[in-house]
Amino acid sequence: ALRVTDGCLVILCCVKGVCVQTETVLKQALNESIKPIVMMNKLDRLIMELDLSSEEVYQQLYSHLLRLSSFIDMHNTTELNIDLHPSKCNIAFGCGLMGWGFSLKTFAEKWTLKLNKPVDELLELFWGENYFNIKSGTWHKEPGPNRARGFCYFVIKPIIRIIKTITKGEKKDIDFLINNMDIKLTNDEKNNTGKDLLKLVMQKFLPNANS
Repeated sequence: ALRVTDGCLVILCCVKGVCVQTETVLKQALNESIKPIVMMNKLDRLIMELDLSSEEVYQQLYSHLLRLSSFIDMHNTTELNIDLHPSKCNIAFGCGLMGWGFSLKTFAEKWTLKLNKPVDELLELFWGENYFNIKSGTWHKEPGPNRARGFCYFVIKPIIRIIKTITKGEKKDIDFLINNMDIKLTNDEKNNTGKDLLKLVMQKFLPNANS
C-alpha cells in the first residue's frame, strides 16, 4: 500500500515521544519516498496529568520533534526534501480523544489583529527563541524580565487556562472564561460539567478540522 500512497501522517505521543513502532513504520515510509506530516497527540496529558508549565510543555514538544527530525535525517536515504517545522504548519498538536487540535496558523489567525502582525510573521514568532515583552509589546530573541516565549504565551497558556478553569469547576469562572474567549454554547451545552464540558469547549475553541 505504501507504493500508491501520496503521504503519511505520523502520530506522535506528547508524553512518550518517538517510540520503536513509530521508527519502524516511518522508516518504511521513507524508503518508499513518502513525505510525512506530524500530529503531536495527547497534549492534554501534559497539562492534566503531568501538570507541566507552559515552558515545560514547549521543552517536551521540542525534544520529541528534535528526535523525530534526527531520525528522519538519518533514514532519508532517497534524499526527499523533508522540512518538518511547526512554523510551516506541517506539524499539528492536539488531543484525538477529545477531538480538538491546532497548528500554529490556528493561533496566528486568532492573534493577528490584536498583535497587528501578519499571520506569516506570527508563524515564525510562535516557535523557537522568540520572546514577547508583556509590558512593552515588543519581541526579542533572548529571555528576560517580563518576557515570555511566544509559543508559551500565545498558544499554550490559553489552553492551560481553559483546562484548569473547567477542571476546577467554579461556574462563575467558567462562564467568564467562555464569554471572554467568545466561545458560543447553547443553554443545553452549558449544563455539561467536568470532562464533558471541557471536551465541548475545546472542540469549539480548537476544532480538529481547522488544524
